[in-house]
Amino acid sequence: MLHFPSIAAQSFISASPRRNPLISSCSLQTAGYKEQYLRRSRKSPLSLAREKFPRPSVQQLKAALPKSLSFLIVRDPFERLLSAYRNKIEGFRHKFYRKMAREMISKFRFKTTPAPGTHRSLNNEKSPTFSEFVSWVIESARTAKKNKDGGYTGIPGFDEHWAPYFRFCTPCAVNFTVIAKMETLSRDEDYIIDKAGIASALGRKPGDAGTRPREAVNAAIGGRTADVLPRYFQTLTREQLDALYEIYRLDFEMFGYEPAKYYDMLPS
Repeated sequence: MLHFPSIAAQSFISASPRRNPLISSCSLQTAGYKEQYLRRSRKSPLSLAREKFPRPSVQQLKAALPKSLSFLIVRDPFERLLSAYRNKIEGFRHKFYRKMAREMISKFRFKTTPAPGTHRSLNNEKSPTFSEFVSWVIESARTAKKNKDGGYTGIPGFDEHWAPYFRFCTPCAVNFTVIAKMETLSRDEDYIIDKAGIASALGRKPGDAGTRPREAVNAAIGGRTADVLPRYFQTLTREQLDALYEIYRLDFEMFGYEPAKYYDMLPS
């Protein structure tokens, strides 16, 4: 989410979800962290960034909104969940998430019933399967408690990358000017730029709007997340999907997404 007390072009550019590394070691050093500390730290880069640049409180947001243009960029809840799994958990690509991934394997491997027709030997699976990750998310939701800052206490499994929007973006408490969607980001971005009056600052010319078709692309190996949804969701049981939908139900309802297609992906 973002609000503009005074609109700045660079602020908008940095807020757009292009496929850059989320938070680089260099940017964290700029924030005041020493390289040696970053190498030793067991905290995620995002949590380290939040310590230096905390989210504004609901009161601060409400105070800023009357003189600001604010927007929130959302995505299909289950596509966002799978994207987080592929980028953070699958393949052990991120150091911070390796410990979490190993805990998923220890807790759920060989202890859950696979979806019909999807059983395979897991002895050679080095990273958690999507089904194991989903079981972790479900367990985290059952045990985690929201704290006063909007984060979670309890099992450290409700990471901000896959926590429901309504848990940390305050869409129920704050009336954002624009709710943009990843699925229509190029069009929505044009609208926000026009509404904010920053087209000239970004070097945009009249008539440029809508001429830059762009899709949100997942940097994970194996293709765009939207294209591989069935491959992953067919490994879930109906019980898992029911529990998962209950966790993200408000996100689906608030932002106009439908879960039906995911039930169609379940094995017969």
